[in-house]
Amino acid sequence: MINKIKEILDKEIVVNRHSDFQIEKFIIGKELTPSAKAWQCVRELKTRYESLVNLEMEIGNVLDDIEIKKIEIEEEKLKDSKKTPFVVRKMQRYLKNLENNYTRLLENKKNYEDECKKILELFDEINAKNHIKKWNDDTAQLEYFENKLGNEFNLDFLLGNPVNKELVRSILQLDNSSKLKINFLELLNNKRKGLLLNGQQTQ
Repeated sequence: MINKIKEILDKEIVVNRHSDFQIEKFIIGKELTPSAKAWQCVRELKTRYESLVNLEMEIGNVLDDIEIKKIEIEEEKLKDSKKTPFVVRKMQRYLKNLENNYTRLLENKKNYEDECKKILELFDEINAKNHIKKWNDDTAQLEYFENKLGNEFNLDFLLGNPVNKELVRSILQLDNSSKLKINFLELLNNKRKGLLLNGQQTQ
């Protein structure tokens, strides 16, 4: 049974990482502006960079543990006592676990590196076509929130959902020069006029 399972797993039909499609369409692609996409790339790279640094330390520790265990096995063999064969077998099993752990760490490292490769590719594409603004840039933030809030409002409108009061408050907090805010206030004004006309017609 174990051998059959391993045979399937070794084919790597499914890999324990995000697919390139997921990264491009959802993790990065969900953002609505070029700068926001670039910011998300940086966030994802930072997370994976920290994981890779930790993995490198873990890999180093496991390699040292493997060498130490090999030395301990040889030392135990030299004792040549009645229990030596049993102790050695036990230590060899522990060594095998260390080697398996080392293999898993290498797989994790490769998965992170493959994800980083795709994210870097997307970042380079965005950077080549657009001027990436710093995260705290006011114009970039305005563009980001206009798109984010506008997209949420349009989705609610298209789906026939009730108006989200917190979303309305957020839109009204935007600068008066905001196109989204201007269009939203115009929509409210037209709706108010429509209600007044309906009221007059019923009198």
